[in-house]
Amino acid sequence: MRKHKILLKTILTTLIFVLMLTTLSFAASMPETYTEDDVILLAKVINAEAGENCSVEHNQLIGCVIMNRVADGRYPDTISEVIYQKDQYGCLNSPRFKAYPSQIAIDAARYVLSGKAYCPSSVIYQSNFIQGKIYKSFYVSYGSYGTTTYFCHG
Repeated sequence: MRKHKILLKTILTTLIFVLMLTTLSFAASMPETYTEDDVILLAKVINAEAGENCSVEHNQLIGCVIMNRVADGRYPDTISEVIYQKDQYGCLNSPRFKAYPSQIAIDAARYVLSGKAYCPSSVIYQSNFIQGKIYKSFYVSYGSYGTTTYFCHG
């Protein structure tokens, strides 16, 4: 009887661990490698969306949202297709997107693509308005005005 209780406890512990892993970001299902073009494209969106006054975490979450969409069946399955999907990223025509990304944005993109950045896989929205249950929000001041970016569960 004691052996059965130990076995049951081991099985339950393993199941809990597996369930915890499934709530992590896309990282568990990511391919192991990305091209330099993927890194730069992701960094360009991070650069354009975040601006210069945003935290490292804010930069990383922008990348995580894109990668969570890549892993989500409701969205295209490549970085490029997610970014260029119609009406998704308004920054695509901005000078910040067209320019070579900052080192901060490149570092954030590499960190996200390495699978080290944490963000629940259900966080697929990033906007200046609330689109679901808020995971995190960031207020960024630009001198006389500011804006809030919301990262929301979908």
